[in-house]
Amino acid sequence: MNRVNLSAFTLIELLAVIAIVALLAAILFPVFATSRARARVTACLSNEHQIGLAIASYAGDYDGGFPLAGDPIDIQIPAIVWGNSPFYSRVLLLKPLPDVLFP
Repeated sequence: MNRVNLSAFTLIELLAVIAIVALLAAILFPVFATSRARARVTACLSNEHQIGLAIASYAGDYDGGFPLAGDPIDIQIPAIVWGNSPFYSRVLLLKPLPDVLFP
């Protein structure tokens, strides 16, 4: 009778490999989370730098004047009264940029 020699993994070997992979994943996930957080901080700093360069370029083109910026507190005024409920229109108050940033 011919014996067939099958080389297969046993259940213990498969469980050992799964345990090792789970251990490596548990070690590496916090490292990836930290690197993602650092990438977000770097992206924010880059965006702030670009905004600063744009404002400096604007000030250079307009004799040192800063662009106008919207105040975060906007007011609502009724624009049209339709029946009993008015439709509100938002008005954004524009102020010079330093007045918006410094307070």
